[in-house]
Amino acid sequence: MRILLATDGSANAAIAAALVGNIPWPLGSSIDVVRVLEDPALNGVEGPWPMALPVASDIQAAAVEEAEDALLGVAEPLRERGLNTAHAVLHGRPAGALLDWIEGHRPDLVVVGTRGSSVLTQALVGSVSAELIDRSPVPVLVARRPTLQRVVVAVDGSEIATEAVSTVKRWAFLATTPIRTLSVAPEPMIWWPDKFTVGGMDHIGPEPDVAADAREEHQVIAAEAAATLCAAGFEARPEVRSGPPGPTVVAFAGEGNADLVIMGSHGRTGVARLLLGSVARHVLHHSSCSVLVVRRHADAVRGRRVSTAEMPWTLAPAH
Repeated sequence: MRILLATDGSANAAIAAALVGNIPWPLGSSIDVVRVLEDPALNGVEGPWPMALPVASDIQAAAVEEAEDALLGVAEPLRERGLNTAHAVLHGRPAGALLDWIEGHRPDLVVVGTRGSSVLTQALVGSVSAELIDRSPVPVLVARRPTLQRVVVAVDGSEIATEAVSTVKRWAFLATTPIRTLSVAPEPMIWWPDKFTVGGMDHIGPEPDVAADAREEHQVIAAEAAATLCAAGFEARPEVRSGPPGPTVVAFAGEGNADLVIMGSHGRTGVARLLLGSVARHVLHHSSCSVLVVRRHADAVRGRRVSTAEMPWTLAPAH
């Protein structure tokens, strides 16, 4: 596998690096460690306007040298664990520079930390991790924990959820990790003459049957996802819950002390994202564990693709 580890020197980026170091990647895997320096031109000039002067080239050179040293500090422990590593300093707006690198190199997985910005800030302004999830053509793992001992795969019967399960099936590093395939049956919306209510309140009519049918449907979805993974050699069992999808996934992961939630997302940007949101974005913002999103990308992506054999697997030793 080829993994892109993006770091910015923060404590959360250190968690992402620790997670990459603790995962038993298949032998022959490579880790590209990158850091983005924002170009001074993007910020205009340094100093108060209008008396500002261009940033001196020696300051830029010093920043690059410092970034190189920091990258070596991240890459060396990975190299000592037998992983092939390379590092690079990128320039530009962080999310844009990373997306350009992803387009050109096509890794199997992108791993980033999160700055933990408030939900309001991320909804209105965005963050590097959220923008990568919205736009990356390859899966993105936003790391909040340094280990992967308990994993939840959220499925809903959609094509993108099926694609997420297929992606997991190709990843040898999850082969020894207990997985629960979770499908959330939405509670029916009940209409009364003066208000709307959500299922769970006393009412008359056919709604209980509707709720039962929905739960049965999602039991099948969860069971099929678990069976697919078990047939590929994974340890997986199905789970079903009822409620609003995003909050229910977050609550389930918290109750089981999951280290990682994996899910698919169609991705939204701009006004559509702000007004409608997405289940993946909700889980990313509210979960206390790591989140890995597989997003459908309609356009072909340039760059080479590193093939990964499905079975048999040969894993590097766990640390």
